[in-house]
Parts: sequence; structure tokens; C-alpha cells
Amino acid sequence: MARGAVGAGRRSDCAGRCGTGPCARWGIAEIRSRERGGLVELPSRFKRGDAVRILRGPFREQIALYAGMKARERVDVLLSLLGGQHRVTLPRGDVEAV
Repeated sequence: MARGAVGAGRRSDCAGRCGTGPCARWGIAEIRSRERGGLVELPSRFKRGDAVRILRGPFREQIALYAGMKARERVDVLLSLLGGQHRVTLPRGDVEAV
């Protein structure tokens, strides 16, 4: 093990033995099924159709429906504007559950 390397002091792959973290919650097979290009996609804190409040930007304080997760920590929401629903992409930190 390299001394002084960030994160090197703790082993990151627990092989299902750790009792905490993703291994304990999902199991190895579940984690491997979520792997894309060497990265594991974590489950979203919202489900499709959940009501969310927009916290920043021109649509601040509007209520929208969660429509899905995008790359780079962004979420899609559906806003009811002008008699229809419009998809808007926002940073994940700009929405909260209602």
C-alpha cells in the first residue's frame, strides 16, 4: 500500500464481507449488474413520478414531477407550464422531495 495516497488506507472492495456500505444493502450481484464502464450507478433518491420542489433558478419554488436521472449529476423534471408538461434538466442539488 502506498503511504500518503488519498483513499489508499481503506480497501474499497469488501467482497460482500464488510457489513456496511453498498455490499450489505444490495449484494455483489446487484452491484455488478449496475456497473457501466467500470462505474457503479447508485440508485436515485427519487422515483419516477415523485413530486419535487425546485430550489434555484427561474423556476424556483415550482413543484414538478421527477422524470429521471441524467449524466453529470443532473435530473430531468416535468414542469406544468402554459397548459402542458415540459421537460427541464437541472442540477441534482437544485431539487428536493416535497
